[in-house]
Amino acid sequence: MTITLSHAEYQELLNANQAEVDLNGDSISPIPDRLGQGYSRCIALKEDVELCIEEYCLHDDVIVKQGDRPHPLEYTVQQTCRDGINTQHYEMYGCGLAPKEQWHRAKGERIVSINVHIEPAAFQRWVGDIETLPIGLKPLIGSPEQKYHCQSGMSFSSMRTVFQQILRCPYQGVTRRLYAQSKVW
Repeated sequence: MTITLSHAEYQELLNANQAEVDLNGDSISPIPDRLGQGYSRCIALKEDVELCIEEYCLHDDVIVKQGDRPHPLEYTVQQTCRDGINTQHYEMYGCGLAPKEQWHRAKGERIVSINVHIEPAAFQRWVGDIETLPIGLKPLIGSPEQKYHCQSGMSFSSMRTVFQQILRCPYQGVTRRLYAQSKVW
């Protein structure tokens, strides 16, 4: 059976489970029982920069329909395990307008992902003068009315290394947050 939800319904379902804040200040939310098993851990690294680590497995296929919406700079590295076979890919989105779309997740896949959201102002503070950006990075800075830049593919070995370092971070508290922050930039 496939569960189809609007973005608002999906958010309502996620928000129905009370998020806990752990000793590190991370917000941890369980995946709703109706959808599957797992969790989402969100870490505010600094102003306008958030790291989310998710690990879950769904009971049914899930489709979430989303309308046009403003979108920050975002990148994701995701590992999917199905029938004992692991695959890992990345997705990168520039800031701008995310078009109407729907995303699909299949039942029975174990998904582990790291997702980083960076507000455009934070990215601009970090890089300085936008005009001096290398040409390959310029598509990441779009206007709010312009469709966002999208790129995806199989993850590189350097991405896989950082993915594992974030997941296996040996530190706690402020040191953990600084370690994670150094990895996402």
